[in-house]
Amino acid sequence: FERGRRWLPVFMGWQTLLVFIGLAALFAFEILNQLGRPHLSNGALKLIGIAGLIALALLWYGAKIAWDMLHFLRRKQVQEPIWIMGRALSAAQAPLLWAFVGDVAQRTGAQLPDSVVVGLNEGFFVTEHPVALTNGQPVPSGRTLYLPLPYMAFLDRDQVAAVVAHELGHFTAEDTRYGLRFTPIYRSLVGSILAVTNEHADEDDGWRTWISGPASLYGKWFLRHFDEAVHHWSRERELAADAFSSRVAGTGPAALALLRSAVLHELVDEALTCNREAPAQQRVGVLPL
Repeated sequence: FERGRRWLPVFMGWQTLLVFIGLAALFAFEILNQLGRPHLSNGALKLIGIAGLIALALLWYGAKIAWDMLHFLRRKQVQEPIWIMGRALSAAQAPLLWAFVGDVAQRTGAQLPDSVVVGLNEGFFVTEHPVALTNGQPVPSGRTLYLPLPYMAFLDRDQVAAVVAHELGHFTAEDTRYGLRFTPIYRSLVGSILAVTNEHADEDDGWRTWISGPASLYGKWFLRHFDEAVHHWSRERELAADAFSSRVAGTGPAALALLRSAVLHELVDEALTCNREAPAQQRVGVLPL
């Protein structure tokens, strides 16, 4: 897939450029065919002139797409941080929380995170991507464990331990490092398709999407197979993390924690949305809901 990331933009750029060259050659053939006829009328000369202008416009349009692709290939990929609405807690600020996480890590032989972030939205997750908090608080680089407070309020200690063990298992299996390699590839694949089709640009008139259809269809086919492979290995890694979490509290609490987390997702999102949209004097906490 790394080779595919490098060659896909080149392939789509050439494919699109060849489509334009083919269309321009078609008009050029008709022009030469008309010029070969004796006694051309004024109307025929006008048609030849119009066809010539269309051929030149097609070549210019194709060269513009090729330039956009070249600009995309030369652009340096910048790793964007994950934005989180939460607060980073140090061991001094939350000693009991860090002791709890350390106990889970010790019982499973997992690695401790470099930072723990708590918040209201999202679910439990771990990452090694750069993290930025909406309140501007700095987060140490490295492994980050995110804990959603609304979810934890509805889970008992063993269930929370099972979920934390599941997430720490991703550190042990180096799944987060796998994500660090996967995300730039995925972003580059999507970016190369958009560079060809120009779908989301303000100046897009629809013609470019239509003419670049063959190249974009191939790019989307490649991306679909990339997704299938990623989803397969993601499921394998999730099952391995589930087995990892069962070492802490057993299979029963681990399964119940996963089930409750899945059920709570929609309810917590709905409660947060209602609370955010309500007047200031009517806003309440998430827990009573």
